[in-house]
Amino acid sequence: MDDPVSYRKSRFLRADDHSQIMEEFAAKFNWRVEGNDSVLDIGCAGGNNTCETILPKLPPTFSRLVAVDINDKMLEYAKKNFKVPKVLFEKLDIGADISEFMREHDPFDHVVSLFCFHLVPDQRLAMKNVYNLLNTNGDCCIHVLGYFTGFDVYKIMFPKWSEYLYDIDDYVSPYHQRINPVHMLSNHLKLVGFKEYNVEERRKTVAYHDVQTFIDAFVPVFPFFSRLPPENQAEFLDEYVKLSMEVKPEPGVIVENFQAGQKVNIYVSYITSLIYARK
Repeated sequence: MDDPVSYRKSRFLRADDHSQIMEEFAAKFNWRVEGNDSVLDIGCAGGNNTCETILPKLPPTFSRLVAVDINDKMLEYAKKNFKVPKVLFEKLDIGADISEFMREHDPFDHVVSLFCFHLVPDQRLAMKNVYNLLNTNGDCCIHVLGYFTGFDVYKIMFPKWSEYLYDIDDYVSPYHQRINPVHMLSNHLKLVGFKEYNVEERRKTVAYHDVQTFIDAFVPVFPFFSRLPPENQAEFLDEYVKLSMEVKPEPGVIVENFQAGQKVNIYVSYITSLIYARK
């Protein structure tokens, strides 16, 4: 996750999902009549989703789009490659003290976060910070990763690779393998003060029939891959692929991209939660 170029090329759980989700978000937002909306993008990474997915959905007369992340390399890449009027890239940890950021920025009309919120350790604080960053009657749309088959593979690999996966729990969603993540998220939203909120669960299973395509999709989002010595990386990937090939979809599940008769069948399943909330 420290290589912005590879991360941008990766298609892991993101590109098509993000476009579809933004279509839904745009229809839900409480847009200003005059069209001078302000938007905050939390977890912008290298800026491509900010400028290629979120920006096109904004009114032409929007006032500002501020995109934030905690990764310096990602922000450096975004600032260099996406120099767009009224779009700013800044550093912010949404799960920490945001008082300085709030002194520097007026409240926002809308907050968007795509596939990064699960990485915040203190979910309640992060939700409270989102609430505080919004204008009165402002709203937010947050897409949260919950269950993911790759998390289970990480755990199987941990004993052998613990030297490099020592903080693995920081990257596994707090909603992974939970019985009712929708209730957990709804409770956070209620307790931090949102007067209107809805949490909807989404399930998806995708098939990969080419090992290299699978590797290219997932390596850029391995948070610990860069820690591995170069001489151990191929072994790590071989083991990850082997274990992933043992994962089977649940009976009756619709598998996207599935092609019968293939020698390689790698199934990736994940469950996400789509949040819409208004202050």
